[in-house]
Amino acid sequence: MDDIYSRIKIIPADLCLVHEGIIEKWVGQIASNIKDQGTLKNPVIVTWHDPYYVVLDGMHRFAALQQLEIRDILVCEVDYFSPKIILEGWDAFIFRQIGARNLLCELFPESEGYRYHATTKMTDAKLRVAQRQSLLAVGDKDGEILLLEKENLNEKNRVEELCLVTDKVDRVLSERDLKVLYVDNSLTLDDFESSSAQSLVLRPQFSKQEVVDHTLNKKLFPPKSTRHLIPERPLRVDLDLSLLRANIDLKTKNNLLQEHLKWCYENNRVRFYPESVYVFAD
Repeated sequence: MDDIYSRIKIIPADLCLVHEGIIEKWVGQIASNIKDQGTLKNPVIVTWHDPYYVVLDGMHRFAALQQLEIRDILVCEVDYFSPKIILEGWDAFIFRQIGARNLLCELFPESEGYRYHATTKMTDAKLRVAQRQSLLAVGDKDGEILLLEKENLNEKNRVEELCLVTDKVDRVLSERDLKVLYVDNSLTLDDFESSSAQSLVLRPQFSKQEVVDHTLNKKLFPPKSTRHLIPERPLRVDLDLSLLRANIDLKTKNNLLQEHLKWCYENNRVRFYPESVYVFAD
């Protein structure tokens, strides 16, 4: 447990690159909450890959701190390639039928090299997307599932194409103001049939190396592209914003941060909860 203290630190925001896009309306809400509370409760989760820290979790918190013009931020650094850190993805449930064939034909015409592969089995569609035989899949509950494919893709441009098609579909769902629920992609097969959702989008999942490489090239994944499961995540550090804003050197800030963490420990305010939890209204 002692290791957690050394991993919580204050670093310059300009050394950070976020890996995933944000939803703008969330940023203002989070910035307002942070400003009103006067504290940063939870550190942003980062990993170091020279010459930047890659932000893995807390993209909206990071953007909110930038909006508040806070140049030094509270982070927890993790070893991204540790097997303890699990990378998953998100699929999308839509609560009315969207017309899979019409949607894909409109967004991805065959004249641009796209092709469609139909199936009635979600297990087949899920496997083809997972194995990168298809870019993504869109289906209606009482109809076929249509997989999107493209000719002549190589490994060099595959990630960019996956980001492009995912972003296009997500934007259309947003523009049509559809009710969308993002679901952990490990649960999709079990949850879709029992849910009231009428359509779904099976979205691609990326690897840790792809996350790092794409980010260091200063390119963003679409929002909700990744889901990181991070053990021993520090919560409720409750660091006063005045320390982050202070016009003092970084070493002094980190010394004061460690004093704060030491005070928390000595006053029996540190708890470790190893059990899993269910959150019913997140």
